[in-house]
Amino acid sequence: MAIVPANADEARQWLRKFHEVSDSLDPARLPEVYAEDSILQYANVPPVQGLNNLKGFFGPIFEKLELMHHVVSYFDLVGDKIYQACTITYRAKNDPEKEEIVVPAFGVFHILPSGDDAGKMKKAEVYIDPSPLMAALARAESDGP
Repeated sequence: MAIVPANADEARQWLRKFHEVSDSLDPARLPEVYAEDSILQYANVPPVQGLNNLKGFFGPIFEKLELMHHVVSYFDLVGDKIYQACTITYRAKNDPEKEEIVVPAFGVFHILPSGDDAGKMKKAEVYIDPSPLMAALARAESDGP
């Protein structure tokens, strides 16, 4: 069972696990941190609901990445929510420039406090401008093999 954070140390541990799963670039690991009916609101993309849809959303992006790494700047735990600012470093596969794109982001993670999916995320709201990453992905696709 996942951690249901009740204090800052547990919230830090929860974030560490969440980002470890994300940074693995393996959509098969999403059930470790996302509840079955999770909702993701990412930037201006329409909300994505359910594990299968989340795998479908992340899978094609993860396949194009060589690296994704989150570094938490600060966070706060309020009830069943973690508010977190971070930077995300990306590197696109086949990018001729091998550029490391660092993008600031802010997320609100709603965590289930009980039930079969206790400690997993039921909703994530991610505020980010992914356009630098999208530019690198487009460059890699146009110059790639």
